[in-house]
Amino acid sequence: PAITAYGASETKYSDYIENSAYKESLEDIILCGGDYDASQSSALVSKGSYLGEDNVLIWDSNDDQVSYKFDVKTEGLYNIRITYASVAENGNDFEFGLKIDGEYPFETSKTLMLPQMWQNADTKKTDASGNEYAPEQAVYNSYISKELFDPSGSIMGELEFAFSSGRHTVTLEKETGSVIISEIALSAALTSEKYDDIIKQYKDSKYSEYSGDPIIIEGEDATLKSTRSLVAKSDNSSADILPK
Repeated sequence: PAITAYGASETKYSDYIENSAYKESLEDIILCGGDYDASQSSALVSKGSYLGEDNVLIWDSNDDQVSYKFDVKTEGLYNIRITYASVAENGNDFEFGLKIDGEYPFETSKTLMLPQMWQNADTKKTDASGNEYAPEQAVYNSYISKELFDPSGSIMGELEFAFSSGRHTVTLEKETGSVIISEIALSAALTSEKYDDIIKQYKDSKYSEYSGDPIIIEGEDATLKSTRSLVAKSDNSSADILPK
């Protein structure tokens, strides 16, 4: 079975990882969204096509669950990455819990989230003097991939999930929101390389030091946003603000 420390959903994430005693896995497991186990999933979910992708999970019903069965060859710690798209413009993120073999592996796994992503609408509006209004926000109408994380921010980085070798079931239990799921990927947990090692790689690759003008990225030019409240605003409080 999967590692579920003490067999209780109240387990702290740090205790869960420590008690697993697993290292990061080197195996990738890819599940298509539409390949759920119908015998353990709500009859209200369905599979279909969306935005050019076939065999996706269409999940716009309420209070239901969907399960996936798969085999793990290599025991270890895995990140879980979900490729998804939003289907509604109500501003609600997709909130859900995740069980492994029928149990929440740790407390945070009961309150996970896939944020609805937003972008500036194409149409710009101005007043009679030509001043721009803050752009309207529109739901990002494409797929995005995101590793599962702690929505509260208490746990830094992507969450890791422990799997022993053998047959497993992962169940998503919906709380709120609607979503299209194209893919669920279990992959080796992400690790950060040491800065000195990266610099050595750059030098070995003959990268030269940049000597040009500063490259400025304006905060208001964000391509994607995790909430529609992030919009450009005017600010005349300082002469240092760009653009002038």
